[in-house]
Amino acid sequence: MHTPEIDALNAQIAEQQKLMNEALIELGDAYARKYGPSYDPTFTPIFNKIFAAQNAIGTKLNEIRALKGLTLCQNCRNEYSMSAPACTNCGCLNPSYIPPAPIEPVMPAAPVMPAAQSRACTACGAPLKEGNLFCTNCGKRIEEAPAPAPAPQGKICQGCGAVMSEASAFCSNCGARLQ
Repeated sequence: MHTPEIDALNAQIAEQQKLMNEALIELGDAYARKYGPSYDPTFTPIFNKIFAAQNAIGTKLNEIRALKGLTLCQNCRNEYSMSAPACTNCGCLNPSYIPPAPIEPVMPAAPVMPAAQSRACTACGAPLKEGNLFCTNCGKRIEEAPAPAPAPQGKICQGCGAVMSEASAFCSNCGARLQ
C-alpha cells in the first residue's frame, strides 16, 4: 500500500538513515584516529546523533504501521493487523485488541401464512381460495410465499455472527474463540 503520506514518511526515514550513516562514518574516523578501542566523552555528540536518528526512524516506522493498520509484536517483532487478537507469527496476545461486541444471531422467523379465507390477490385485492394458482377475478398468477431460509449449520461466532463449521475452534472472520 502506497500513499503520499507513507511515501513522505519513507523519505524522512531515508534522510534519517543517511544522517545516521554519516554520523557512523564520522564516529568511526574520529574513534580510530584518536582512541582506538577505548571510549572517551569526546564521542558523546556523535553517539547522540546516532541515537537521535535511530529514535526518529523508529517513530516514522510506527507511523507507517499505524497508517497501514499494522502493529508490531513485542515478542517476535512481526508486523500484523491491529484488529487481530494475537500475533500471526508467534500467537502473542495483542495488548491493544478490542474484541467486537457480541452480535446475537438473527434467525429468520417462519413466515406467517394467513388463514385461507383471509388471503387476497396482490393485484386486485379479491379473496383467494386455497390451492388456486391464478386469481379468479383478474387472472394474475398467485405467488406463493418463499420457503423459509434454512437455519445456519455449524457454530455461530459470538464476536461477529459468522457461521463456522462445527470443527472450527476459532472464527476465520474475526479470530474469536468459538464456543
